[in-house]
Amino acid sequence: MKIFRISFLMLFVFAQCYSLKAFAKAPYSYHNNRREQAASPSDLHHMLENHELEMRTFQERLETQETILDALRSQLVEANLANKEMLKGNTISLEKKVFSFDSAISRMSDDLRVLQSHANETAKLFSQHKQKN
Repeated sequence: MKIFRISFLMLFVFAQCYSLKAFAKAPYSYHNNRREQAASPSDLHHMLENHELEMRTFQERLETQETILDALRSQLVEANLANKEMLKGNTISLEKKVFSFDSAISRMSDDLRVLQSHANETAKLFSQHKQKN
């Protein structure tokens, strides 16, 4: 689920970047028609307000993208920490199993030695019994 959220947020960031790029390349009607001059100070004031509004919009989009990137970074850090903890837990579990197997092998080896000595003693006694008969 986290991977889906991260990929969705990354897609959103890339879409925002692309829309900003496309928006920045969009031609403005007052730039295309150089013959028309601003007829009055109110037109100039209106154009200035439009530019300021666009700048605020760009600033808000930038802040939104920075917030998204910060959230993505924190999610990645959390995911990395969770993976490290999981790996640490798995490592500890595997070390315990290896230790358990080592002790089991050691006990089996001791049991085999005892069984071998018992077999040797039994063979020796059987041999002695045959000699008596």
